[in-house]
Amino acid sequence: MNKENCKDIVKTTILSSIPYVGSFFNSIYENIKSNELNKRYKEWSDLIEYRLSKLEIQMEDLSKNESFVTTIMQATNSAIKTTKNQEKKNYLIKNLI
Repeated sequence: MNKENCKDIVKTTILSSIPYVGSFFNSIYENIKSNELNKRYKEWSDLIEYRLSKLEIQMEDLSKNESFVTTIMQATNSAIKTTKNQEKKNYLIKNLI
């Protein structure tokens, strides 16, 4: 379990312990978090798809490349954790592809 997971568990536990409204606030928090993560993931995947479409590389070849798969997973984690910093996302994608 990493530090971020621990923070989420603590937040969820604290919100849930508030009488009457705790579960309501917890639901709102989880919904906002989920929507934001989905939005960030979609933006990142669109950027990767665009960049890969410019290359003459078959996706099958990339999926067999263990280094590429590991790198893209790590870059994706960093990109999703990045708020609206487009410069960082551009740096990640340029070093990835």
